[in-house]
This record gives sequence, structure tokens and C-alpha cells, in this order.
Amino acid sequence: MPGQPLEIDVPPSVKLARTDRGFDLIESTDPMLECCGRLAIPWAGPRDFGVAYLDVPPPEPFSQSAITEMWEARGRLELKKRPPTSGEAAWANLAAVSVKGFSWPELSSAVDAAVALLGHWPQYDRVVAAWGPMERGNGRILNGTTERARAALANASTKPKLPAKVARSRGEKADEKLAGLSAICILVAEKIATFEPFQSKAPLLAEQLVGLFRRVAAKSRPRSPRADPPASTWPPRMRHAYASSVRLLTEFEDSGAGDRHAPLSELWELYEAWVSERVLDGLTNRFGTPVHEVNSASWIWMAESRRIAVYLQPSIPGASGKQGFRALGAVLEGVIATSRPDILFVRESNSESVLKVIDAKKRKKTMIPDDLTVNASKYLWNIRHASASEDFAIEEVLLVSPLGGPDAAHGEGRARTFGANPSASHDLPQELLDQLLM
Repeated sequence: MPGQPLEIDVPPSVKLARTDRGFDLIESTDPMLECCGRLAIPWAGPRDFGVAYLDVPPPEPFSQSAITEMWEARGRLELKKRPPTSGEAAWANLAAVSVKGFSWPELSSAVDAAVALLGHWPQYDRVVAAWGPMERGNGRILNGTTERARAALANASTKPKLPAKVARSRGEKADEKLAGLSAICILVAEKIATFEPFQSKAPLLAEQLVGLFRRVAAKSRPRSPRADPPASTWPPRMRHAYASSVRLLTEFEDSGAGDRHAPLSELWELYEAWVSERVLDGLTNRFGTPVHEVNSASWIWMAESRRIAVYLQPSIPGASGKQGFRALGAVLEGVIATSRPDILFVRESNSESVLKVIDAKKRKKTMIPDDLTVNASKYLWNIRHASASEDFAIEEVLLVSPLGGPDAAHGEGRARTFGANPSASHDLPQELLDQLLM
């Protein structure tokens, strides 16, 4: 790397340790917190700047194409959570006609951060010294320090002397300057300016975006080369603009012709998002467009005399006096601890509710019966109806893992596993959706 690496965003399980050569990436030893993908490392030198890349290959049984597929699924899932406003619909349409796989939410986030930063640029108080001639009380200018004595005047040189100077200080506001933010915004502007889908499909939009990021870069550029302070001390708006621009730059580099690589991400998060997005798509294909509650992760379908609802990562509080979680007509609470299943499925018919849990498990091997039993029990025996303390609410737990596992290992047959690997298929097994609707 020909320059010094700048501050970057990394997944929570990855730590950065700075060294004389740059920094070392230290991954967590927890096997559940495994990362893979491409990490973009921006660097800046005395006269140049650029981006270096570190590729972390996925572990078995995942392939590189599966990581990209899961990353794109997570982007689609985030779009589904947003309210259907005209602006977001326009972004989605533009993505459909420009380049497949580009994450427009990252562009939207970077643009919002840049606009917010320009609207309220962070400032700090600095002291400015103004130099001027020092005056006596009677208005005469003091021409030199040698005039303090008559004897000195007699022996003074006949050459004209400059007036003595005095520094008068005053406080004023000054804009914060960060070389790292300036370099990243220049890179983003250059990438947009040379991005073929933008130039062919939306040249006016490209011109506006290039101007936006160039304004941020110009305003953030220090007057003279200097090292930036640690990122933890940056103003929040500048830190957010920097992080969103780095993520956007990664998305541009990962799109277009040639190979595409997902940014460095937690593998379990990608797999969980892929399973959730596939479940929503499967139900939508069967029952039509759902009703989405704004600012929530819940979707409801009306299917003849039934109501079907899906909740993503609902927080079901423990029995501690807090209000329970409402899922259609059911109010749920935990016996001991708070539960947060990946997907809570509710089917309501004739005032009766059937609740099931889908949980995605990133496993490198086939799940064993004990693994199935332990992971299913925390939902079967912990979630109950708030109105009946002895009435457990979950009828069945369906676990999804890349290589599957035992069909039914729980003592009462209330837990099953299904194999679903994006390396082999873009969809979940049909048996999973059939079992969900039984």
C-alpha cells in the first residue's frame, strides 16, 4: 500500500490493531462470528490516494456467488422494510434499469449524510492573532523599543525604523477539516463520473451527485497536509459521512462488468437475511402483496378466511411486568428471558392462532439431533401466551441450515430442520413453506 490507511468501518467481530506498517485485522475466535467478503481500505499518501482490497474467501459449504446472493438479499430485505414513498420507488426503478446487484440504499445513505453535513458543517472555536503597530496613549506611534530613554534617542540611527508590532487576539468560528473525508469524497465523485450506467441512463443525476461529493471534498480539505485525529474524536456528522461514503465506494467497486464481491460482512447475518427474504418472497408469490406496517418489520396477508403475519426478529419480553409482544390477536411473553427469533409466523383463523418460529443457523456441517433440540427448546418452552401463564404459544420450530439435519428430533415432534444453501439454489425448499402453512 503506497500510503497510510485511513479509518474504515469493519464488522463488530473484527478488530483493527495499528502497527508501524499500517494495521492488522484480527478476527474473532468465536466460530459463530465468521466474516467473509471484500474489505475496501482507502489510503492517502503525500501526493496520491487510492483504495486497496483485502479478500476474505467464504468457508465451506458457501461459495463466492452465494455470498453475493445473500448480500443482495439483505439489500432487498432492507428496501422491503421501508415505507413505499415515491423517492424510494424511483431509486428501485433506477436500480432495475441500470446495473444488477447495485445496492441503492448505500447511495441514498451517503447522499443523505453529505447533504446533512453541508447543511450543518461542524465548527470549532479558534484564536486568531492580528498584528498591528503598537500605539502610545497620546496617539504617537512607538517607532522602536530604543525610544524608551532620551539617551537612546540621541544615539539613535538616522535610518527610518519600522513601527513596533503588537498581536491582538480574537476568537472566531472555523470549519472542521479532515483529509480522510476529503480523499474518500473525491474517490466517490470520480467513480460516479466514470460509472457507465449513470452516464447512459441518468446523466443529470450523475452530474448532481458528482457536484455534491466534490463540494464536501473541497470544504473538508485542510489548507496544508496534516494527519487527521483518531476517528473516535471526529464530529458525528463527519464520521457518518465518511463511513457511508466508504460503504458506497465499496458498492461501486463491486458492481458492473466483471466479478462482484460483497463487502466484508458477518456470515450469520447474511444467511439470516437471505432466509428471511426468501420466506417473504415465497409467501408473496402464493398470497399476493402483503400489507406492510410502516416503520416495522411485519407483513400481513389476507388469505380467504385466514390472516397470515410474518414478524422479523420480534423482541418478546420476559415475564418482568413489561407489556408483551402483540402478534395479530395473540400477546406473547417469555417465561424467563427475552426471546428474539429470526422469523415469527402467525396464522389466524376463526379466532384461533397458530404460531411457528423459523430460525436460520449457519452451520458448516449437518445439524445433529442435540443441536436441533437445544435450539428449538428455547422457543418452545420459553414463549407463552400472556393471558395464560401455563399455555405455551409456539406450535413448531423450523430450523434452516445450509446442510440440513434430522427431520424431527424433538421428543414431541415439534421441531424440524430443512437444508437451504444459496450455493445450490436461489430459493428455499418448497417443503419448508408447505410445513409452515400446515
